[in-house]
Formats: sequence, structure tokens, C-alpha cells
Amino acid sequence: MLELKKNFFSVGTLTSLTKVELVEFLKNQANIEHEGNKLYDGTGTHILQNPYELSELIQWIRDLAPLYKPSAFLEIGFNAGITNSVLNKVFDFSNITAVDHISLGGPANPSTFVANLKFKPINLIAGDSTSQDTIKKVKALGPYNLLFIDGGHTKKILKSDYYNYSKLLTKNSVIVFHDIKSTAFPELNNAWEEIKLTLSNKVKVKEFIREKAKITFGIGAIFIP
Repeated sequence: MLELKKNFFSVGTLTSLTKVELVEFLKNQANIEHEGNKLYDGTGTHILQNPYELSELIQWIRDLAPLYKPSAFLEIGFNAGITNSVLNKVFDFSNITAVDHISLGGPANPSTFVANLKFKPINLIAGDSTSQDTIKKVKALGPYNLLFIDGGHTKKILKSDYYNYSKLLTKNSVIVFHDIKSTAFPELNNAWEEIKLTLSNKVKVKEFIREKAKITFGIGAIFIP
């Protein structure tokens, strides 16, 4: 029975959803302030993404096939793990490493946090993403071909995470940045623009920004062949 449950929950059950179906699924995980269907209830069980932006990102990654298929996922900023689980359900990763500087009070929702550690091949590193000790541990668990940066929300930390962890990627990899158009974190907007100026013309850059949203996030993505 345990093996049956493990197999059921580990299957990439969102893999076959169409773009429209995926948006509807994600809206049911998001608060209405983020264009979702859930009322904010203070429990921290909602996804910290705009459903339209995240679904567009997923479709863009899908469209990179057959040249690219994400299999080894590195996430900087796990929080309660909802985005991590959604992406795993879509892409069915063979290796996941997540980093989060978890406070003494624990994650926003402990039950959700624990649930999103289950039924997936994940290593969670509780530490400062900018520390050499953390970087060394992450490197030992790699390499990776999908990097999602959504950790410390300052320009300094974002650029540090980018430069440190992009070195751990294989050829044909994708780097994703969250909050590139955020009114709450304007430093990140500036950091994203500066990073784009350093990129080779061989890479593909894409932005997913839901301008009409009441609260903007914005996702930036880079495909490195």
C-alpha cells in the first residue's frame, strides 16, 4: 500500500494538462489578489505566483523540447514548497535540491511545508544561499539544468545567487527569476535588467509579466544552449 501511494503521488500528474487547464488549476491554488480563486485566509497555503505568468513559463519550457527537458531542479527560495511541487508535477524531476534560510519560527505553514517535501526526490538545505558552506553542499548534489531563483529579495542577494548557482548548470539549461516586475521589490527589477546586459546573444530571454494584475510579480527566464 505504501509503495502504491508513493507511485501515485510521484507521478507527473500535471504533465498532460493543456495551457487553459493548467491556468485553471493554478488559479485554484492562488489568492484573488494574485488573480486566483482563493480568499486569503492567513494560513499560507496559497501559491506565491501569478497563475498566468507561471503557466506561460511552463508552456515556454515545454516548447523548448526536444532540445531541452528539465530533469535536475535547483530552487533558491523553497518557502512552503508549493511552486516546487507544481513544477515537479509537470516535469517529474529525477533530482531536486532546494535552499531556504528558514527562520526560527519555521515556514509560513508547517503542514504545507512538510507535505511538499513528500513523494519527490528532494534534498532541502536550510541555510543562507549566499554562504560558501551552502554553495558547497548544493554543488555536491548537482549538476542541474533548471534553476529557479526566488530567495532573498534584495539586489545583492539575487545577483549573488545568479552568479554562484548558474555555474552549477549543465549545457541546455534554464534559469528563472521571480519578481522581475514587482512593485514591492524594485531592486529586483533593476538587478534583472543588469543581468540581461551581461548575456550572450546565443541565449534566449523571455519575460512573463501580467500587466493587468493588481499585484505584479513578473517572471524572467533564460535558456542557455
